[in-house]
Amino acid sequence: MRPALSGSVEELFHQVGQKEFMLSFPKSTRAAEVLHSARLERAIGAIYRPETEHQSHYFRARLADQFDEPTPSRSDAYTTSQRSPHRASRKITFSVFAAAHRREDTMSVPRAIHQSLVPVAGVLLEADLGVPRESTRGAVLFAHGSGSGRHSSRNRYVADELNRASLVTVLADLLPREEEQFNLRTTALRFDIDLLARRVTGLTDWVADSPTAGLGTGLFGASTGAAAALIAAANRPNTVQAVVSRGGRLDLADAHLPKAGQRTLLIVVERHPVVIDLNRKVAQKVGGEIRLEIIPSATHLFEEPGTLEQVAHLARDRFLRPLRALPHGENDG
Repeated sequence: MRPALSGSVEELFHQVGQKEFMLSFPKSTRAAEVLHSARLERAIGAIYRPETEHQSHYFRARLADQFDEPTPSRSDAYTTSQRSPHRASRKITFSVFAAAHRREDTMSVPRAIHQSLVPVAGVLLEADLGVPRESTRGAVLFAHGSGSGRHSSRNRYVADELNRASLVTVLADLLPREEEQFNLRTTALRFDIDLLARRVTGLTDWVADSPTAGLGTGLFGASTGAAAALIAAANRPNTVQAVVSRGGRLDLADAHLPKAGQRTLLIVVERHPVVIDLNRKVAQKVGGEIRLEIIPSATHLFEEPGTLEQVAHLARDRFLRPLRALPHGENDG
């Protein structure tokens, strides 16, 4: 097995030089502060290919978001208290290299999570693939808005509901870490819809051709990610069968709206009248069947009780109806 990459969580643990130790993230310690930043983790399954592991076995995550009290040791396993929504302490033992085991916000979701690095237009994008353990009915790719990513709690909540409905979900970062940091400093990529649309289109091709080949594909977009999703739908009229927009800035995809012929659901909140007005105008231009749903008493973060559940149920129902298996060769990519 190859040594850990420089700067990875695994390398930091080895540098401690102790046989066994414990970190407690809820407590303010220097070690906890270091591991609150996103770092490389390594996941190795039953099949291990050393020559490709730097491309396919590493992903970025914040250990402090995954566990309360990791206890690394030099043996083959270490024990952690894994985080849960209710902060209940649950002891889990797993291989020291199997760092891909992660917090599940809803432990009852019957699925497996796979991390991937997806090559798209010259960059590698990190993606989490949620695969239901029962038969699948389609795949939904999430396109996040500017300043968000695959760890978005709202999109993960929706993904949980889709997994329960036997839909595969793909939550991917549209910006690699270097671009994300650049965007945080400058906001230069915040409204680069053409760039985001190319990334979503490339991810759509990957979803259709690789892990979920043959399944019907839907796109779920939020904020500026919704504009990128609708452009990708226009670019892939056969592959993409349905689109759901949550608080989408679809006006940023104005020139592409007539070419998007898929069934499209626009979800907006009652307390954001500007976005409601934008989406009503968009609804008149989209080429396919379209429906506008306004969530009563909701603000743009969907923090009010029951509002995010409404989004998840609306998205689930929209995707379940049109998504169908595609015969071989019918994808656009």
